[in-house]
Amino acid sequence: MRRDLQVNRPTAVSCTDLLGEKFMNETLTIETEVVNNRKWTDLLAATKWDCASGLINILWQGGDLMVRTSKASDWKFVDKLQKENSEAVGFIQDTIWSKYVWGGERNFVVLICEMNLDPVGYVLMTPGRGAETYGKIQQIAVRQDARRLEYGTALINVARQFCHEFSRAGFTLRCRVDLESNHFWNALGFEKYGTWQKGKRNHVGMKASNDINLWRINLNEGLPRLFT
Repeated sequence: MRRDLQVNRPTAVSCTDLLGEKFMNETLTIETEVVNNRKWTDLLAATKWDCASGLINILWQGGDLMVRTSKASDWKFVDKLQKENSEAVGFIQDTIWSKYVWGGERNFVVLICEMNLDPVGYVLMTPGRGAETYGKIQQIAVRQDARRLEYGTALINVARQFCHEFSRAGFTLRCRVDLESNHFWNALGFEKYGTWQKGKRNHVGMKASNDINLWRINLNEGLPRLFT
């Protein structure tokens, strides 16, 4: 566990994720699931996944790579990546990060991948709506270099830990069909299970501005596959 970490800023990144007509506060699925009469925010506060404590937990380490929980001082790094790649990942306003991630008001988890203590990527995920369901990768960004697949793999390795701890089947995400990121997801082991067609509305009424691929990955071998 580490309390303080200097945030460095990468200059080149590659981002992947979802886009609807807008990607702001109202387009995120804000889950406030209650488990055994306890809200998810309470459950996360008692675990190593808590991003609102102001402390950092190292969740995975391999060679010169490490994945850790985030804290509020990571905002400058995260904000820079999403702004540089807003066409690919959309834009989530700063109040969402400050309140729902680092303020502890919602169940958002942000993990940081580092190489030699230099941040090279992050993932924003939410835990889904119940045991044996899929969590959601809301946004992910990794630096565009020769090792970007390693960064993504490291983040997915920690997402697997999350699934085992909270009995999730895996994670889903969305990616515009015209983005190179689709190859990235395929290389990481995600499988495409559908397409959200341009102009059509989804279950919460959002309309797609482009054709969007729907991806998922199963990360909990102890649970039966929900789809075959």
